[in-house]
Amino acid sequence: MEKEKLLRLATELIAQETGQKRLVTGQLANNWVFRTTDGKAPLLVKFISPGQKQRMETEFALSEYISRQSGVPIPRILAHGTIEDQHFLLREVIPGVTLRRALNENANPKPLFIQAGETLAQFHSFNFAEKGFFNPDLSLDQSADLFNQAEYESFLDVLQTKQLLSDKEYDALRKIRVSDHYDIGENVLCHCDYSLDNILVRNCRIVGILDFEYSCSAPFMDDLAAFDLFASLNGYDRYLDCFYTGYSQFRSIPSFYFSKLNFYKFYRLISMLSYQLCALRFQSPFLEQMKQELVKTKKKYCVALTA
Repeated sequence: MEKEKLLRLATELIAQETGQKRLVTGQLANNWVFRTTDGKAPLLVKFISPGQKQRMETEFALSEYISRQSGVPIPRILAHGTIEDQHFLLREVIPGVTLRRALNENANPKPLFIQAGETLAQFHSFNFAEKGFFNPDLSLDQSADLFNQAEYESFLDVLQTKQLLSDKEYDALRKIRVSDHYDIGENVLCHCDYSLDNILVRNCRIVGILDFEYSCSAPFMDDLAAFDLFASLNGYDRYLDCFYTGYSQFRSIPSFYFSKLNFYKFYRLISMLSYQLCALRFQSPFLEQMKQELVKTKKKYCVALTA
């Protein structure tokens, strides 16, 4: 019933924008998303839960800001608002395939990884004095725990509750001081999900960046480590030098980043894993892969901390 209603609303919204009734199909991911399928200029409608209305407004404001201030290619939002108590975003779809798909179809990884680094460096051209999530007026909400001890230990709590950490491992990992790793770097506009699935490719060029609604002001290290982790889990670790080369052409990377990289990747791993474990719909091979990565990674820290 919900899908039928949202399909009708998506069709109406697109008709209002284009003056035409377009063929539309939808699927449920984090939210219901509907796309045109008629071969004309593609459009997308995303419906957002009531609790995410402010995030929708923030995504729109960020989209406008990034489009004006940087060269990062992002889809243009055509409309946003509420219809029949449903919050929505209507945006263009940039033609292309995800970087993951391009690589699976035998695209040359080296130039694409260089471009991925260059594009992220452009995203990081915005600097901020403090960490925080953006409000719709693009001021910073600094009240949330973000890359600090409380957030880190909340991830460990989930993993222990889900029996992925023993009591001994949990106690050992809590000894790590997050401030030693994250309070030493520059806060930038972090994408916060910079992965193979959120980068669009066409004709061997990166043409778009998707899903930046969770962007925040945060230490630059997280985006770099996230891409590193995603690439490594997908078997592309041998091309990461190209990624870092591309990034370094626009922004230098402090030496401390590489000396602490394993922890930055560990932090990103447990943040993703704890989130997906709490969202019951996420039962996928990638979830199992992350669990296996945790088994390998936690041993290094637990042995070192208990030695």
